Amino acid sequence: MKSVVRILSLLLILVLPFSCLADTMLFFPISLVSIEDEAFMGDASIEYVYLPAGTESVGERAFMNCGSLAIVDIEGDAVIGDSAFAGCGPSLLIRTTPGSPAHAYALANRLDYQAETRYRALLIANYDYAGDEYDLDGPRYDVQDMSTCLTGLSGTPWEITVCSNLSAKAIPTAISSTFADATANDVSLVYYSGHGYFLSGYGSCLVGTDNGACFADNLKNALNKVPGRKIVIIDACNSGGLLTGETVQTADSAEGEEPAEDASSPASFVSGMIAPFATHSRGGNLTGSEYYVMVAAAANESSWEFPYDDRSYGVFTGNLLTGIGYVVPGYYWTAPPADTDGDMAISFTEAFVYARDHALADTSDPALADYVEPQNAACYPANCTWFAPFRYR
Repeated sequence: MKSVVRILSLLLILVLPFSCLADTMLFFPISLVSIEDEAFMGDASIEYVYLPAGTESVGERAFMNCGSLAIVDIEGDAVIGDSAFAGCGPSLLIRTTPGSPAHAYALANRLDYQAETRYRALLIANYDYAGDEYDLDGPRYDVQDMSTCLTGLSGTPWEITVCSNLSAKAIPTAISSTFADATANDVSLVYYSGHGYFLSGYGSCLVGTDNGACFADNLKNALNKVPGRKIVIIDACNSGGLLTGETVQTADSAEGEEPAEDASSPASFVSGMIAPFATHSRGGNLTGSEYYVMVAAAANESSWEFPYDDRSYGVFTGNLLTGIGYVVPGYYWTAPPADTDGDMAISFTEAFVYARDHALADTSDPALADYVEPQNAACYPANCTWFAPFRYR
């Protein structure tokens, strides 16, 4: 039987005055050598565990099925037994040192981790285009709101770089310069709000303010040189705010067949913007990288911006931020509605599903049918509940 200090306390999230969370925390003493097999298995009351640097081992299934366990801090090089943290909270976070056994365990078991991790975001707003008729209003405010939201997340302390009105060639250049010193343990986010377009035979692209095209492959060529986990969020339509009238063949249509009636489904965007990012490579090591991609509309759809007071906001971006906890429009903090499991960590999937569903509902409003067409967002990977880039603790 191991000695343990069990503390019931209130964890106050300062950026959200509404949120006081009662946590059962386990702080193990510095004299702890090991935790036995199955020592706390199935204890649903535990939400936080701290293991000091002197801990040598955590036994097999030691915290297995502790369904409320959200954060584990492991300072030293404790060997982690098989399934030690299996079946814990869906967005369990392992905080440890780079290269430690706990770091390796997180990688091998697809658990979120922080190991001297830096969270950095490049936010791009393209709104001042060549030709006044192509100018946009929403992107400048989308980037302001995205910056406010990300910097309010105390558990994932985002460092923000904002760029405005970039040419097509300048977009990948900005990626390279912003993340030039990234490590394999970092999380790098690229957000773009502006015009987009779909070119037959080429796919979807971002439109630079010089009206040049920046394709997904151009983005990926720059991002491939950035180690670590990479998030790409694109709020852009295929044709600069106007539907092209072109029907895009879905991935489900056989060669030579007419496109299906539901060709505007998210599947039709996969061939345009998501597919170039849909390569998975980590292999359980500490140097691989991954992509997580959200796009606001299908390849033959518009991504709409709505007016509000004296400004505008992107419907997808506004709902994404609202889901995370920063309400747009309205611009105030609240309990994050996308946090379906209540752990104050919004996973990639939780954030996307909320944004997708509400953006579709907003653009499907019968009252707007004469002006707006439904907007279908898509993402890659399709189901990622373990990686939570939006954390309040």
